[in-house]
Amino acid sequence: MKSTNNIILSGRLTADAQPMANESGVRFSIAHNMGKDKPALFVEFTYFAKNGKFTNKIDTDLLKKGTPVLVHAFMRPDNYTNAEGKTISKVQYIVKKVEAITAEEAEQADEQAE
Repeated sequence: MKSTNNIILSGRLTADAQPMANESGVRFSIAHNMGKDKPALFVEFTYFAKNGKFTNKIDTDLLKKGTPVLVHAFMRPDNYTNAEGKTISKVQYIVKKVEAITAEEAEQADEQAE
């Protein structure tokens, strides 16, 4: 079986995208509405300016707080050792593409979640 690792989430940016050290990319998070009377899902993304042999033009004007977006990403492990020497494992979400969506599309996605 061929392995598939694709995630597509819609939501609104919770803050302006934050540049990474040495301007290698940006980090941002979105709030994804899970439906009426359910808590929102907050997901953090990393968007690299260079991803392998591909160069991404990061539209920082798009990545502003409150902007409704559709994020295409994949997951990868992110393991590190904390100050106590304990290995911490988590999942990192790496952006392939970010698209602006209209307010109507955002509302439609919210209604489908209900």
